[in-house]
Amino acid sequence: MKTFSLLAILIAVFILNISNATFSNGNSISSDSNYIEQADPSVTAEYCPVSGEKIEGSGVVFNYLDTKVKFCCEGCEKSFKKNPSKYLKAGVIDPVCGMTETNSEITTVNDGVKYYFCSESCKNKFEKDPTVVLEKYNK
Repeated sequence: MKTFSLLAILIAVFILNISNATFSNGNSISSDSNYIEQADPSVTAEYCPVSGEKIEGSGVVFNYLDTKVKFCCEGCEKSFKKNPSKYLKAGVIDPVCGMTETNSEITTVNDGVKYYFCSESCKNKFEKDPTVVLEKYNK
């Protein structure tokens, strides 16, 4: 009887391990919040970097500096614009000098989109005439 019980427990553990390995092999969408951070925000993305949902049809495309980001809906695009650094896997750049080392505390919002800067000097240059700074990215 003890042998039978021990065998049943071992079989149950084995079955659970197989099912966990099957569902955690990376081929399925995880409901884990880390999925959003790992999502590739390129235009060819199949999944929205904000919601993690599969993008149906053409989705909504937004050009953040030189990075085209594709979303499932306008609501996700709006969330992205409020905090791009949260969703861009490659990080954000300073639109004035192009540095990739930005300070998350030095930001400004222009036309509903948040931008990050390496220094107060770059932020001040941007705020004086954001249209001129952003023109180089809108070509």
